Amino acid sequence: KLTSEQTIATGTWTNPTLNVELWDTGGAYDTSTYRFTVPSGQAGYYYITAGMEMTSVHADKISQMSIRKNGSAQPGSSGRDYTVSGDNDDIKFTISTVMTLAEGDYVEMMIYQNSGSGQDIASGETFFGGARI
Repeated sequence: KLTSEQTIATGTWTNPTLNVELWDTGGAYDTSTYRFTVPSGQAGYYYITAGMEMTSVHADKISQMSIRKNGSAQPGSSGRDYTVSGDNDDIKFTISTVMTLAEGDYVEMMIYQNSGSGQDIASGETFFGGARI
C-alpha cells in the first residue's frame, strides 16, 4: 500500500511507491521495485487488483491506471477517467483481473495523467494486491 501521498508527473506512466505490505506469504512482492514476481513453482492463474484516488484533478484531463504484466498492458486491465465537471475533482477507481502467470513473470500497477502539472494520489485509497487462485 501507499504510505503517504505521491505526486504523479504529467504525461508519463508512473509506478507508485507501494512500499508497505499487509502480507506476503510467498515473499513475491518487492518493496523496492513495487512489483510482484511469480516465484518458482507458483505458475498459474492469479487474481490481481489495484485501486487509486487522484485528488484535485483539473477539468478536461485524463487519469488512467493499468495493471501490467512484464511491462505491457493487458486486455481488460486498464481504467480511464476523463474529468469534465470542473477543477479539483477527486477521481477514484479500481481494477480487478485474472491473469495467467508463469514463473518469473512480474505484475505492477502504473498510473498516468495529463493535467500539465503533477497530481497527487491519496495514500489511504491507493493499493495493489493479488492472490493465486
